[in-house]
Amino acid sequence: MNSSSNSKNPTLSSLTGRGKVGDDVLPAPSLRRDSEEVKPTPIRILLADSEAVFRVGTVKILAVESDLEVVAQTESLPQTLDALATTTTDVVLFGSSLSPRPAETVSEIMRRAPPKAKLVVVT
Repeated sequence: MNSSSNSKNPTLSSLTGRGKVGDDVLPAPSLRRDSEEVKPTPIRILLADSEAVFRVGTVKILAVESDLEVVAQTESLPQTLDALATTTTDVVLFGSSLSPRPAETVSEIMRRAPPKAKLVVVT
């Protein structure tokens, strides 16, 4: 290359005065200080099922995960809809037996769940 092409199209290294172009890439700085422990915000779960044994067992299983939190438990569709209106929820985990009419259950929960909430149906 001649020097005239360098003046027309300077490289990053020629602008910064540091090594090669690839050497100019620096690692991203850490978002935490060494003395801080960053804890993720737990995923908030609304657990809805007509069977108490299922709810109790699921709560025990989820309790061992530090990033999951059961914020409400319900045993009927009306209770679930009330909880959706009053509880901040990221995931709605519900059984298909929550209502005698499963299609109605799913559509009502979908309509009233927060826009970004994920729905999980256990059958």
